[in-house]
Amino acid sequence: MSRQRSAGAAQTYAYVPTPAQIQAARVTALMRRLGIGSIDELRSRSTADPEWFWAAVVDDLDIPFDRRPTSILDDSAGPEWARWFVGGDINVATVCVERWAADPATADRLAVIAEDESGEVRSLSFAGLADLVVRTAAGLRDLGVRAGDAVGLLLPMIPEAVAVTYAVARLGAIVVPVFSGYAPSAVAERLADAGCRVVVCADGTWRKGRVEPIKKRLDAALASAPTVERVVVVEHAGIDVSMHGERDISWSRLVRRSAELGGVRHATSSETPFLLAYTSGTTGTPKGAVHVHGGFTVKVASEAAYSMDIGQGDRLLWVTDMGWIMGVWSMIGAHAQGACLVLPPTAIS
Repeated sequence: MSRQRSAGAAQTYAYVPTPAQIQAARVTALMRRLGIGSIDELRSRSTADPEWFWAAVVDDLDIPFDRRPTSILDDSAGPEWARWFVGGDINVATVCVERWAADPATADRLAVIAEDESGEVRSLSFAGLADLVVRTAAGLRDLGVRAGDAVGLLLPMIPEAVAVTYAVARLGAIVVPVFSGYAPSAVAERLADAGCRVVVCADGTWRKGRVEPIKKRLDAALASAPTVERVVVVEHAGIDVSMHGERDISWSRLVRRSAELGGVRHATSSETPFLLAYTSGTTGTPKGAVHVHGGFTVKVASEAAYSMDIGQGDRLLWVTDMGWIMGVWSMIGAHAQGACLVLPPTAIS
């Protein structure tokens, strides 16, 4: 434990980087590149001139836009309606997966390592993840998912959750993660509010030492979520589940198609919605916050790079669930840097 003082008040930190770590940090490299002398100067200038700062971040992190923005910020309608990276086209899947898979220097690097409660470990390279994403996108298109559709995600932290999220982004659709431990009423409330047409769920998962039947809870929820037309079931816990006629399809069947059939990616602008993340609902009706391809991707990438000092070859593990914002944050935070996402056994009670 290290103790530091500022402005007459004591501040206690659990961790203080060494001078050598500070000099090697990515945020320090950014400051050198911009000719900034101190972290306080960087903070001050970033708030005084946000367009200068965020243009510098995009260049420093080499974030690929399919079409470069014509301007960084338009807040003419007020700060609450600010539009970022105006005129630009960008897609989360390209930034986080496709560019690394297309580069021979990074294609074989680990993108995902996952360990389940039995101790089984699965891993995917960026090339392997890209292939799974495209096949998942092809399968979802077969189910009728199109740009602007909402796709519910009721999955623990497993590789399939990563693939679905990027596949939905690739299609220009909107991913709606729901906490895998919610009761049917809470699941239904979010799926109905978002108007989800398709839901991807697991058969079950482990929680507090026992198997929780996720698919069974979803079946009960769908009585109050009438917009859901199709359900994809990931065989995760290996338990028997009811499959309802033409509505339900197994994950193994969904991704059986050739990757070539999902090769077309929908063009998405900086302001195209990507994620609808709901609040917990503990103090009232859960509220969905809309996140878009441009602003969310660039902001999360910057937080991972400059606040957490994540770079290529690093590994990131965050104890969370896909239903919380940190599930998606950890995906984009790691993969926007070309780093590896580590998925632990279920850890949220």
